Formats: sequence, structure tokens, C-alpha cells
Amino acid sequence: MNRLVLFLAICVMSPDFAVVDVRLPAVYSDHMVLQQQQKIRVWGWAESDETVTVTLGNNRATAKANETGRWEVALPPLQASKAPTVINVKGNNTVEIKDVLIGQFGFVPDSPIWNGPLQRV
Repeated sequence: MNRLVLFLAICVMSPDFAVVDVRLPAVYSDHMVLQQQQKIRVWGWAESDETVTVTLGNNRATAKANETGRWEVALPPLQASKAPTVINVKGNNTVEIKDVLIGQFGFVPDSPIWNGPLQRV
């Protein structure tokens, strides 16, 4: 029994067995809106030296994760669109962000949402 536990512990801690999935920060999620006519930066974390490819429509960019696992790509600016699209992030695994729109957005200070907790920001 002790040998089995020791073997499993070594397997879990060994870099040869460790696989780190591509991860994105919480700002990237389904149903988001990206700013039109601006470079689209996508970043996240992956296994060190892992190649990550980000695809948005016909645009594709590739990066390699650094020694801490951080990677970043910049996609070219896009025009506003009413049709939702998908962002695919592929490395050891694939992350798909659905229902993404490209458009113009901003905060309106006189909006009723500013009367709540956001007013204190």
C-alpha cells in the first residue's frame, strides 16, 4: 500500500506526467463584447514552452508560453458585427468562448446602474 501511494505521489509531482491546461482570465467569457477597431489582445496561462493558437473568425495568432506559463497574442482590429463569433484558444487543450460580439461600448454616467454600488467606484 505504501509503495502505491509513493508511486502515485511521484507520478503526480513529476514534470513528465504534469499537464497544464490552457487557461484564460475571467475577463474572457461567453457573451462578451470586444471593442471594434482596436487590437484584440488575448492572454492567459499554459504549460511552459507550450504553443498556444488563438483563432477569431479568419484571424489567427500563435504564441509560446514563457517560463512562468504566461502567453499573449494580439489579433488585428475588427469592424463591428451583429453576428456573434467564437474565439478558440488551442494548446494542450482547447478553450472556446462563444457568442462574442465586436462593437462599440462604454459607460454612461447618468445611467440608473450608477445609482447603485458602482457609484462608489
